[in-house]
Amino acid sequence: MAELVAKFPTLVHVFKERYGIELPAFELENDKSIELYMQKIEILADKNGWKLTREVNLGLLSFLKIGMYYDIENNRNKMLQNPVIRAITGNAEAKDAVNNIPSELNNYAYDSLHPKDCYQVVSSDSSQQEAIMLSKAGVSFVMQGPPGTGKSQTITNIIAEALADDKKILFVSEKAAALQVVYKRLLETELSDFCFALHSHKASRNKNMSEVGYLAFVCGSCMGLPLTGSVASASLSHRVG
Repeated sequence: MAELVAKFPTLVHVFKERYGIELPAFELENDKSIELYMQKIEILADKNGWKLTREVNLGLLSFLKIGMYYDIENNRNKMLQNPVIRAITGNAEAKDAVNNIPSELNNYAYDSLHPKDCYQVVSSDSSQQEAIMLSKAGVSFVMQGPPGTGKSQTITNIIAEALADDKKILFVSEKAAALQVVYKRLLETELSDFCFALHSHKASRNKNMSEVGYLAFVCGSCMGLPLTGSVASASLSHRVG
């Protein structure tokens, strides 16, 4: 029951940022906990010339995006070190760095690429090859195109090339459907074992831990590493489930 009663995170954030007020911590210990908490809030309200109205309302409150605000606040300095973010904010030096494309990629002869140096897993045309090469070179770019022009194929190949280069990839999308399309292509090309899907309102801690255990099992098996009992157990439950 204690986990079902909590402060509204968005309201906590607003009070802290706009008014500099830290709402007191709340713990549901007994049937008087809520009343005692309300008394603390009334003291805060009186100090600021506000009035606390005790009402009960039923509704669906979503605060999934509040985590993004906390990430931005806690990592502000790291974000400002990113040249793309600095360019967006108007930094002229960062704009020049972001727009700089390595000279060797200008008029690049894609047919000269040796098959042993290519790790793409689905077909691609010349415009898609350009996007893949830019990604491999670490160039920031925007890829645009109407539905059916092969954006998901290009992303799949970019991920495959990055995996071959021993890189980690974070693929983010506002819509879950876009993630599912790319994941399906990775599944079809037998690269899904390297994927850890977190985008879902149905995701749970146990499921995520099971997924981590399975990935550790796969990677550990590939490298011949010993597994702890907890990881082996988690990977087994994932495969059975």
